[in-house]
Amino acid sequence: MVPSARDCRYGRQFLAHFGTAHKIAANVGRIASIDIEPGASVEAMASTLVIDKSDKLWLEAQLPADLIGQVKPGAMVSVGDARGKVIAAGMTVDPRTRSVVLRAEFPASSGLIPGSAVTMTLLAPAPNDTLSVPTAALVRVQTKDTIFVATPTGFQSVNVNVLGKNSDTAAISGAIEPGQRVAIAGLSELKVLVEQD
Repeated sequence: MVPSARDCRYGRQFLAHFGTAHKIAANVGRIASIDIEPGASVEAMASTLVIDKSDKLWLEAQLPADLIGQVKPGAMVSVGDARGKVIAAGMTVDPRTRSVVLRAEFPASSGLIPGSAVTMTLLAPAPNDTLSVPTAALVRVQTKDTIFVATPTGFQSVNVNVLGKNSDTAAISGAIEPGQRVAIAGLSELKVLVEQD
């Protein structure tokens, strides 16, 4: 419908009288979402933006179905250097992803940006017999994870279970004692000697 000259005249008077509308937030916080477009009309009591005044951020992640029941609220998680804790782990498997929803809570000061995609690491407590070695000390010998432990006469190969690792450190368990020295160089030569025996 084309507005009449009278409607246009009243519209101009309305804008001239009221000018720009300002909205003052009732709370201090971070704008989480803006639900209005420039030039759009706003209905009475409609939400125009969401202000997050929480001191916590929630992160949702996909937890593989085989870990259902093993991850409990309170378990520690990390995203980079930021540390958080699990607050809920789902029990219903999504048939498309074969995973459940895991929800973790981080402090707002963690540096995480709402809405961004991140990789979360689940931090599990290590078993009592877990040792830490340089990742460079690990080698595969005949499909087994192996380290070479220093002995008075050279090095001895020891098969180990790798519980987790990153680019610097590996968490292992096996027939090795705390304080024993391990080889981190010359592993390919040591591997050849073991495979020849």
